[in-house]
Amino acid sequence: MDNKIKDWWNTNPYSYGLSKKDGYRDVGNVDDVQLDLAFFDYYMKKVRKHFDDAQSLNQPLTARFLDYNALKGKKVLDIAIGSGWSTVELIRAGALVTGIDITQRSIDITKKHLMLRGLDADLQVMDAQKMDFPDETFDYVHAWGCLMHMPDTEGAIKGIFRVLKSGGKTSGYMYNKNSITFWWHKWFLHGILQGKLLIYKGDIQKLVSRYSDGVTIGGTPLAKVYTLAEVVKMFNDAGFINVTVKPWGPPEMINNFPIRKLPLGRFLPYKWRKKIAARWGWGMIFHATRSELKTTTTETVSVGS
Repeated sequence: MDNKIKDWWNTNPYSYGLSKKDGYRDVGNVDDVQLDLAFFDYYMKKVRKHFDDAQSLNQPLTARFLDYNALKGKKVLDIAIGSGWSTVELIRAGALVTGIDITQRSIDITKKHLMLRGLDADLQVMDAQKMDFPDETFDYVHAWGCLMHMPDTEGAIKGIFRVLKSGGKTSGYMYNKNSITFWWHKWFLHGILQGKLLIYKGDIQKLVSRYSDGVTIGGTPLAKVYTLAEVVKMFNDAGFINVTVKPWGPPEMINNFPIRKLPLGRFLPYKWRKKIAARWGWGMIFHATRSELKTTTTETVSVGS
């Protein structure tokens, strides 16, 4: 399974939905000849549109979720760098960044991205489930949109705990089971109405994998969905304290409700779409702190609503 996942992401480096209609190949699978500054500027614009309610234009991407000012001069690990949007923002914030990805292609793309912007980072091909960094290397670990694609999610979280310094922090994004996207679009429309749950013999993981990343090309090899409480437990079990998990989604996720051909959701006031997405969004944002002792799990734990 690990090799299948690696091969898939190597063929389909993640570029936030760049597709043929943008002048690029489908699912963000870009040709090397397209990797110029114009491409990366457009890519960053697409990422910002996805987080259009998360920060103003003069703030770093995902600034609503992450205190970039606290990372200046800190050693930061960026897991699953994709095409480099998070790596760029972390470097610009003054962090000393190490970026890893399971594919050489993503490393090469991000190297080109950084070079074109006059930035630099230590980029390595590495599996986050089997990191070979020394214990307590980093002050912060960024794990955006990657843990739910790993066969050993719990092992990766334990690895993050190990490489963090005492008191170090981690944050990131995972798929939210208690969301409109899962229960309506994936479970009901695809799973029930289209009979996919019958075909997959009730396997939710197969359903999510088929209808999340790479949906136009048959899905991705592995995508998992969690409740907020399940994520809290995984981080607690790894030894983290001060674990908080809150649902989130961009307001545009409501636009195509109930179905794309009948997009009634786009007629809802923006503030309503924003509130709905913030409560039942497809994603969840987690934050956690590395405790000194792995047995210390009695600190404040919060599951957002």
